[in-house]
Amino acid sequence: MNRDRFHPDHPFLYADFFPTVWCAGCGIGTVVHSFIEALKASDITPRETGVVSGMGCSRKISECLKLPSFSVSDGRVVDFSVQYGLEHPTHQVVAFLNNADFLLTG
Repeated sequence: MNRDRFHPDHPFLYADFFPTVWCAGCGIGTVVHSFIEALKASDITPRETGVVSGMGCSRKISECLKLPSFSVSDGRVVDFSVQYGLEHPTHQVVAFLNNADFLLTG
């Protein structure tokens, strides 16, 4: 890890991930920040939170978080999230879906 870089949410994010490939106006960064703030405000243990994301730009969410996280192919996010929840009943599962995931899932 590069010790020169610091992010206020460093317990949740890999510092080497930044700067990101996300466009300034796309909103994914805002969603990730809001998710982290919600984790901080809740009594949910971050290590007991499974994060699942699809492909494309939303895939990077799984790569930047220091949480159990997975990137799966388009259309499989909901199925994988349900399966992960069944296999890890003590974990909270969060699914980040992109447009293709919404369309393919139905």
